[in-house]
Amino acid sequence: MDSVYRVVQVKSEQELNRFTKLADACVLWVKDPGERRVEEVAVGTNNVITRVPPSECCSTLRKWLPGNKFLSKDERADMAVLIEEACGFSKQG
Repeated sequence: MDSVYRVVQVKSEQELNRFTKLADACVLWVKDPGERRVEEVAVGTNNVITRVPPSECCSTLRKWLPGNKFLSKDERADMAVLIEEACGFSKQG
């Protein structure tokens, strides 16, 4: 694996977490999309390969949600709302 995905707090530039899967990083991003961004970085470094556009997280999450067997019905509904709110926000900003 050449890269991982990290979620960064926009104002402070503080890294919140790193993930091996884009969907996992997008789940953290979607909870506060105006204040967070997702970046792809080289493994073991802070070298940014690319910033993941919000539209890519939206697409990824829309594919991820129906297949996630670990969410309850209520959690799935809550996540669907977060995705729609974030994706509407990302189109505006």
